[in-house]
Amino acid sequence: MTRQNILTVSADLINHDLRNFLLEKGKPYISDYKIDFNGGYIFAEAKLEVPTLGALSAQYQLKVIDLIFHPGRHVLTAEYQEDIKPTGGAMQSMLLKAASLTGGSLLQKALTMTTVSGLSADEKKITLDFDQLGDLSQGALKILGLEYIDSRDGLLKLEYSLKL
Repeated sequence: MTRQNILTVSADLINHDLRNFLLEKGKPYISDYKIDFNGGYIFAEAKLEVPTLGALSAQYQLKVIDLIFHPGRHVLTAEYQEDIKPTGGAMQSMLLKAASLTGGSLLQKALTMTTVSGLSADEKKITLDFDQLGDLSQGALKILGLEYIDSRDGLLKLEYSLKL
């Protein structure tokens, strides 16, 4: 099957052009980030500010397992691997180690402690409900359908359709 309607999103668009918007949405928990698309994965690096733990460096490898993006429902589910490093001293390292002993990922714990709507995670999967982050029923978004194709070479590829 030949795909005809391809929407390509570059990592540069997310890292540069949308930077201020995304950092504003992530306040006060995210102070910096970088996204890359490579080998079928989405790689995210972030500087985090986590209550009780302080400043941390986080790296995530995400694999899209489901994208439902059509009028009325807009949800992304991905499997993830997490690598968290403390940026402070020995006390912060001990606090991070103690937090990891209770089971679950730091992402999972952080999302339960915050009021970020639209994001949920368990130990292996993260779900992003775009409808809870903003109103997608306006303009062209109310008729847009997307299907995940691939992420590599700095590009996220989606097939789009218009559901009239």
